[in-house]
Amino acid sequence: MAVDELAFDQGDHWPHLTHNRTTPSFTPQPLPQQKDVFARLSRRGVLDHELCDQLACSAITEVVFRNTPVSTPMFNLIAERCPLLTSFTCTYSPSVRVPSCREQSLMRLLMRSGATLTAINLSNCRFATDRTIATIVESCPHIESLDISRNQAYSPGTLCRVWELEQLSSLSLSLTHTDDSVFEVLEMNAASRPLKLKHIQIAYCPNITDQGMEWLLRNCRELTSINMKGSTGITHLSRQNMHRTWTHQPTYLSWSIPA
Repeated sequence: MAVDELAFDQGDHWPHLTHNRTTPSFTPQPLPQQKDVFARLSRRGVLDHELCDQLACSAITEVVFRNTPVSTPMFNLIAERCPLLTSFTCTYSPSVRVPSCREQSLMRLLMRSGATLTAINLSNCRFATDRTIATIVESCPHIESLDISRNQAYSPGTLCRVWELEQLSSLSLSLTHTDDSVFEVLEMNAASRPLKLKHIQIAYCPNITDQGMEWLLRNCRELTSINMKGSTGITHLSRQNMHRTWTHQPTYLSWSIPA
């Protein structure tokens, strides 16, 4: 059985297993004695035997946790059983209480899967800190899409390291402590690091000013979409600068700037 995606959503009692396109869609049904798998996982940290078997025989490339209690053993299991992992998501809605998961488990997963990962989404993953960002930069060189939004734990000095990801094409920094210094690094490293960034979200980052936007626009010439809604430090000067700098038509722009 070849499974592409393993998704966990709040309220589910069994992972959604989606086959690749060459086989029909399939969702396994839990046996009577296997009810409330996730309740057992979060309450006792016990890994269900059947779930272990599914992971052991499946070429899973995508794992998604949404508003789901994630135990340390679960992170460890995925790190051990998913050698082909390319996409990892662990996100929480603002109203959901984030489980007390150790950051070390997340970092271990990122290090084990770093050679294959191309997309990471840790939006509002509140147990992630600067150490998580450092692990991504140092262990996941092929990342093309990175969402680390909605987390105030990251420092600007660490956020600027995302530019070391040379394959990065989509980046979300919304609702973080991103400031101009994050983009100043682009100015200093532009000659040695040609950037492929096409999409960036920097919404509700009030510490970004027109100077930071100038550095961003000058060094990321392939940008086609920017979301800077609610970033009140950006003025109409940046809008004018976009028209002067861009030689192509953007596909998406969102801002809170008076015309």
